[in-house]
Amino acid sequence: MPPQCKKFKQFMSSAKPEDTFKCSGECGDTYHKNKKCLKSYTKCISTGLCDDCLEKKTKKGTPMSTKASGQQKTPTETVRQEPFLSLDPSSVTIEALLAELNSKMAVVFEIKSNTDFYAESYDETVKLQKETNDLIKTQAKKINDLQNRCQHLETVNSALEMRVHAIEQEDKNRNLEITGLENRPNESIPVLVNTIASKLEVNPGDLDNVERAWRHNKGKKTSENNKCPPLIIRFRTTTAKEEWYNRRNRIRKNSDVFSDGSSTPVYINENLTNHNKELLWNAKQKLKATFKFIWVKYGRVLCRKDENSRVIPLYSTMDIEKLISSTRTGEQCTLIKEQN
Repeated sequence: MPPQCKKFKQFMSSAKPEDTFKCSGECGDTYHKNKKCLKSYTKCISTGLCDDCLEKKTKKGTPMSTKASGQQKTPTETVRQEPFLSLDPSSVTIEALLAELNSKMAVVFEIKSNTDFYAESYDETVKLQKETNDLIKTQAKKINDLQNRCQHLETVNSALEMRVHAIEQEDKNRNLEITGLENRPNESIPVLVNTIASKLEVNPGDLDNVERAWRHNKGKKTSENNKCPPLIIRFRTTTAKEEWYNRRNRIRKNSDVFSDGSSTPVYINENLTNHNKELLWNAKQKLKATFKFIWVKYGRVLCRKDENSRVIPLYSTMDIEKLISSTRTGEQCTLIKEQN
């Protein structure tokens, strides 16, 4: 096979031997013997080395020709692979050339196969990524819809709970609850009521029903205080109830009702549901530091900061938390103004 010019990658089959230059260095490449192929033409002719070998020799300061110096190539030296067929032109045969070409083509086909595989994998990955993104968007929308629905249901449920509490309290708005009143042996409720009415100077005929608030537990009457269970008085009209309620301060202890009664306090209050009782207790515990007045009227829990403030109704513990939060925010704003 004719030699190939390293510079221009051309076979020099028609070139005369005196027109070719073969490097005596480690590369052993062949060039056209002219200044186009050999930049340092004069130096190359005198040393027998090509431009690349001369440059390496200048950098390392050692001879590049293994033939001239007699040095053997070490295993650590890097052999540069050329972009043309690595065959000896003097001993090449058609069979060897075809074998070399087949090996190169096999590499090319393998690279193409790998490229097709990775391209197909990339397309599948992009498609899967798009499907995943679409699924994420769909699920995010569903989650958002569910959150909105849950928030709506919570609002509706809260409104229904408040409505139920209002109905329960409305049924008790004609009631008064007397707590702390001693339970005497052989107690007669009508006589006791008449005694209380005389002390308050009201008409006992306005009553609809009176009973002790006993709690039944497995057939036995019990209460939180067995000695003084609350006395629940139901009136025929709210006007009569208000008349009794407005005179409640005339009875403050048991001795005001019984001639031989003790000094145990007696309280006459509106008959509240368990929800409103708990709400009133929480309001007094959490708002007593900032609200001067906390009371109940017509079954509603009310609060007021001072004599000049507006009356604020409380329906749930959330209202209490809102008042606490707004109070803290107002204190912070006041503190910032004072600092400025």
